[in-house]
Amino acid sequence: MSIAATVSSPLRFGFADAVLPISGTNAANGKVDGILPASIELLSQTAGINISMIAWPWNRTQQMFEDGAVDALCTTETNKRREIALFCREPLTLMSQVIVHRRNDRRFDNIRTMEQLLSFRHVNYRSNGWAQEALPADRAIWVLSPQNAFKVVAAGHADVFINDEVFTRHQMNSQGLTDSLTFSRTDALKEVKFKICIRKDLDEALIFADAYDRAILSKREALQTLKEDWIAGRYD
Repeated sequence: MSIAATVSSPLRFGFADAVLPISGTNAANGKVDGILPASIELLSQTAGINISMIAWPWNRTQQMFEDGAVDALCTTETNKRREIALFCREPLTLMSQVIVHRRNDRRFDNIRTMEQLLSFRHVNYRSNGWAQEALPADRAIWVLSPQNAFKVVAAGHADVFINDEVFTRHQMNSQGLTDSLTFSRTDALKEVKFKICIRKDLDEALIFADAYDRAILSKREALQTLKEDWIAGRYD
């Protein structure tokens, strides 16, 4: 018997809007789409779970999750999120983090440690849970969206923006910033694990989490192919 047969209401997923190819709303048909939503659709079909999906600015989506207006997210684990959410054991996908900086700034060529990296002036967006816990508050500028963070670095108001490589490539191209910005890699930044998390107060939270863990393990190759398709430009 599928989970859908025992749970009457769909599991409500929330995503960040306007951060394609990670997630966002398709302008042509209004569908929530991208790497994360498409992955959730695949896994939910595999596990027999009925779902619904919405996409709003990430700070609003997270607030809806905290308020109980959505049941599940695909995001990184933070101490704050663990207070109300049960995270799946298996990561849905991994994203490499990079150092976004001005093209003529050579100081980031040989970054080896987080201590070195944290000595610079950072910018990040307020709803980035990882950044809120990792960055020193007195050395960071906080903006409303990741799109704005690129502009702050390009204007010279901050030295660095730590972000995932997939969205960084897309944004630098779409905002026309490839002449002024570039990015560097460093072993000091670990890959970000995006995981499904479900509100702990759902009676079926553990059932859902276990079902998604099994689905992820059975669809690992398909998930990687899906991700590569989106990165290659399927969203255009």
